Amino acid sequence: MTRRLVTAKRLYVLLLATSALGVLIPLWEVLTHRARGSVNKLVWLFFQFLQTLPTQHYTLKFEWYSYRYAVFNACVFAVLLVGYRPIIRHLAKAETWWHDDTHRFPRRTIFLTSLALLVSFQLRIHWGFWMSGICGWTEAGTLTELSATPPPALTLTNSTVPAFLKQAIVEENAVYLPQAGYLTARDESLSRNTMFLHYRSGEILPANADLFDMVFHWFIFRKLETNHTQQRILFDMIRSALGYRVRGRLFLLPTCLAYPNHATYMPISYESYPPPDQLKHISFWAITIHVNSRREVEIVHAERLGIFDAPEAL
Repeated sequence: MTRRLVTAKRLYVLLLATSALGVLIPLWEVLTHRARGSVNKLVWLFFQFLQTLPTQHYTLKFEWYSYRYAVFNACVFAVLLVGYRPIIRHLAKAETWWHDDTHRFPRRTIFLTSLALLVSFQLRIHWGFWMSGICGWTEAGTLTELSATPPPALTLTNSTVPAFLKQAIVEENAVYLPQAGYLTARDESLSRNTMFLHYRSGEILPANADLFDMVFHWFIFRKLETNHTQQRILFDMIRSALGYRVRGRLFLLPTCLAYPNHATYMPISYESYPPPDQLKHISFWAITIHVNSRREVEIVHAERLGIFDAPEAL
């Protein structure tokens, strides 16, 4: 048996083994989630390295992601078995290409990098400086649930609701709600609540976390309510983003051409907003609305959860 054929068969066995592991690991991932706590700690550490360790937020969506990965690798495994001869032939050619003395270093770099990418993708290996990514979700089929009764201990009165809060409501979207009732927008993380920009001119205008230009911002701004440093950083980030948005740009490109932020929010046009240097305060609110049978929206309660000043005032 020639050296070329021996090397080709070794590569074939490697691809076959990684494909088999790519089937078993996602399935084992689901089992370890369903039997959390009964798995040996060394096994858990192994799966953590493979970026497949289940978390407390594990849901059926992630199980479906694991199943799809298993199916993908099962297909690769089947192709390897069915196409044994042509695959061995191509792997033998790759071995010859590897040993060609012309541009030897670039050839081996390309070959090893391609092999590492393939194996990392199949096993979802997290090397520290990159990762294979996470599963996506569209929330298809998810309906907003409204309560037929007011929230407990809620005093229903319009007299204390600031008029500017109405700007945060896109009333025409109420037709998509499944039923009438009460809905409260409130989150434990301050930065995830309804946000308003207060300008020196007295204008108060709505905004949202699209201005943060990051995902999972609530993990960064955990102490926004009391930490002046975090408040200063967030204020500077918002001012910087507004500097582009008021000019109809998302960083260097016009918003009509620029790739949108990863996390999507209700689109707001900031082009008519005052200059960013006129921004004086940022406030966050919890809002409760009532939607009647005609899908008319009324704010029945509002609570200001936090407000902080421009950095120069901190």
